[in-house]
Amino acid sequence: MTRHAPFWFCLIACGLAPALAAEERSVFDLSLEELSDVAVTTASRYAEDRRFAPSAIAVLEAEDIARFGALNLAQALERVAGLYFTGSHFFPQNVSALRGDWLTHADNHVLLLVNGHPVRESYSGGINFPIYLAFPLAALQRIEVARGPGSVLYGANAYSGIINLITADAGEMPDEATLLAGELGGRGAALSGGGLWGELELSAAVQGFREKGWNFHALDSNRRAGSIDYGEDNLGLYAQARWRDWRLEALRLDSRQDFLGASTAWTGAPPPEARDVRGERDFLALSRRFDQAEGWWLDAHASLGRMDFDHYNYRAHARDGLVELTQHWRPGEAWHWLAGLAWWDQRYGSSPGLQPAPVPETRLDRQTLFLQGDWFVLPELKLTAGLQHNRGERGGKRTLPRAALAWQFAETAGLKLMHAEAYRVAYGVETDFRTILKNPDGTIRGGLRGNPALEPERISTTDLQLYWQDDGARLALTLFRSKESELITRVRAPDRVIDFVNLGELRFRGAELEGDWPLGEDATLTGSWTEQRNEHADGRERFSPVPERLIKLGLEVPLAPSLRLGLFAQHIGQAGDIAVRNPSRLAVNPEAGAYTLLSAQLRWKPEHGLGILPAGSELALYGDNLLGEDVHQPEIAGQAINTIPARAGRSLYLGLRLPLD
Repeated sequence: MTRHAPFWFCLIACGLAPALAAEERSVFDLSLEELSDVAVTTASRYAEDRRFAPSAIAVLEAEDIARFGALNLAQALERVAGLYFTGSHFFPQNVSALRGDWLTHADNHVLLLVNGHPVRESYSGGINFPIYLAFPLAALQRIEVARGPGSVLYGANAYSGIINLITADAGEMPDEATLLAGELGGRGAALSGGGLWGELELSAAVQGFREKGWNFHALDSNRRAGSIDYGEDNLGLYAQARWRDWRLEALRLDSRQDFLGASTAWTGAPPPEARDVRGERDFLALSRRFDQAEGWWLDAHASLGRMDFDHYNYRAHARDGLVELTQHWRPGEAWHWLAGLAWWDQRYGSSPGLQPAPVPETRLDRQTLFLQGDWFVLPELKLTAGLQHNRGERGGKRTLPRAALAWQFAETAGLKLMHAEAYRVAYGVETDFRTILKNPDGTIRGGLRGNPALEPERISTTDLQLYWQDDGARLALTLFRSKESELITRVRAPDRVIDFVNLGELRFRGAELEGDWPLGEDATLTGSWTEQRNEHADGRERFSPVPERLIKLGLEVPLAPSLRLGLFAQHIGQAGDIAVRNPSRLAVNPEAGAYTLLSAQLRWKPEHGLGILPAGSELALYGDNLLGEDVHQPEIAGQAINTIPARAGRSLYLGLRLPLD
C-alpha cells in the first residue's frame, strides 16, 4: 500500500485535472479586497503582494484549517509544503523541519512569530511544543510559512524558515464554543469571541485538550522492551486588546507530554509510567504604529517572554525581553525603505531535580541593526536588497546580506530569484550546561559540557521560483540550494566528557512544487511535492535524516447542501538512518520506512439545529491516520538506537461547534 502511494497521488491529481478548467481572469483584474487575500507580511515586515515578496511563502488560512480539521497547530502545519514535523524521546512533538534541515531535537532552526514578532526562548532556543500543541486555533486568521533564511529582518533562529502566527481581530474572531471527544481518552474544549466598544477592540480564545494517549512500545539502548501510554494535556489562552494604533497581546500556554525519558532507557528512576515533560510559555507584547507623515511610519514593539521546562532530572527557565523599532519610508509607489533595530535581553538558568542544576543563572544581550530597500524598476520588476549587522556578548559580530529579484513576465506568470544568509546563535544548553559523571573512585565516566566560545551556525541559500497564478488558482515551483557551516555538534573529549563544538559543513538542494486550485465555487484542491537531498562536507549523504520525499494532497468537496468532506493525504518517504551519524547505533526497532497518512473530516450543519441546537451549529467527525500506519522516526537525540515510535494509529474524534452570537 505505502510503496505505491506516489502512483495513487498522481492518479487522483490527473483524474481531477479536467475540473480545473475555469474562465480565465488576470490577477490584474482582482479587486483590492481580492488582492488582500494574496498579501503577505512576513517576508518584508509590511503587507505586499506574494508575487513580489522576497521569500518562498506558503499561506495557511483559518478556512484551510477548518476544511481539513486539526487538533492542534502541529497537525495544521504538517500540511505545509516542505515541512516535516517531528521530535525525540526527550521532546516529543517539538520540531518543524523545513527543507530537510533537522540536526537536533531543539526547534532552533525555525523562528516562530506571533503577529510578526519573535517568541524565542534563550535556554535552548527551541522548546516549542507548548506552542505547537496548546496554541488556540480559533485565534488564528492565517499562518505564513516563509521557507529559507530570514535573519536579515528577524535575527537568530530565522535560519531555515519562519512560521508567523497571525491572529484575527475582534471583528474576525469567531464567537463560538467547541466540544470534542474521541478515542484514546481524548477530550477537548475551546471558546473564542470578540467585540467592539467604541474604539476599543477586545478578543480572546482559549483551547484545552487532554488525551490518555497511544501505546508507545519500543526497545531501549539496553535492548530492553518497555511500553507506556503516550498522553498529553494542553491548555492555551490568547487575548488581545486594540485601541487606535495600540495593540496589547497576552499568550499563556501549558503543555505536558508523557515521554520515554532523558535517555533511551526504561530502567532508572522514576519508573516509566511516572515520566513526563512539561513546558510553559508566556508572551506579553505591546505594539504601536506611529504615522509620522505621508509615506512615513514607525512600528514599535516591546515584549516579555517566559519559558519554564520541567522533567524529573532538573528544571529550566528563560526570561527574554525584546524591543524592536522599525522605521518605514515609502516615497512613492516604486520605493519602500525600512530600517530598524532590536535589543534582545536573555536571562536563563536551571534548578535541581533528581540531579543538580546543570545551567547556572546567566544574563546576556544581543543587538541588531537592519536595513532593506525595495525598488520597482518597472511595474513588473522589483529588486530587493537588505543587510543586517548584529553583535552580542557571545558569538561576536556578524553581517548578513539579502538580495532578490521578482519579475512578473506575463499576466499570470513570473519568477523570483533570491539569495539570503542567516545565523543561529548558541543557546544556554550549548554554552553553559555542565554535568560531569564520576565513578565511585572519582574518575570521570562521562557527562556533558557547554562551550561559551561557540560560533553561530551559518546558512547561505539561493532560491529560484517560477509561478503561475490566475483566478484563485496558483502553482509554484521552487528550486533551492543551501550551505550550512559552523555546525554546532557534540564530540567526546579525551576525558570522556561530551563537549559542544563547531564542526562541519552541510549542503542541501531540492525542489518544491505546490499549488491550490478552486474546483468551481464549492470545492478546493491543494497539494505539494517536495524533494530534497543533503550531504555532509565529508561525503556522508542523508546526514539530516528528514525523508527525501514529501507529497501532500488535500481535497474538500460538498456532499450535500449542509454536508462537506475534507480529505488530506500525506506520503512521507523513508527517513535517513541515524547510522550515518553514529555507525554504532543499535538497530533494535523497526526502520523509519515510508508511510502514508490519511485524515478526513466530515462537517454537517443540520438545518435549524435539529430543533435542539442553535442555528448555525456544526457537527464534525475527524479521523487521523485512517490507514492505521505504524510510524517510526529516527532517534536523533541520543542516537543510541535507530528509531522510536512517532505517532498514534487510527483515531476518531467527534466535535460540536456552537455559535454564540
